[in-house]
Amino acid sequence: MTRHSPFRTPHASFLKLEQRLVLLAWLNGHFGYERNRDLLADMKETAEDGFSGFLKRKNVMPCQY
Repeated sequence: MTRHSPFRTPHASFLKLEQRLVLLAWLNGHFGYERNRDLLADMKETAEDGFSGFLKRKNVMPCQY
């Protein structure tokens, strides 16, 4: 059985980029950043603690499933 990857066509690559931009815009809005640069700077400062360290710094509790 041949498997087809949805990321092989140029159109699919565009959608993948679009989805990433939407996610980045959501993160900026959710955490109160006006610019991507500010979000990235805070992420860099907490890099050694990982994403959970970033959430603790922002006083956000991760979702418990």
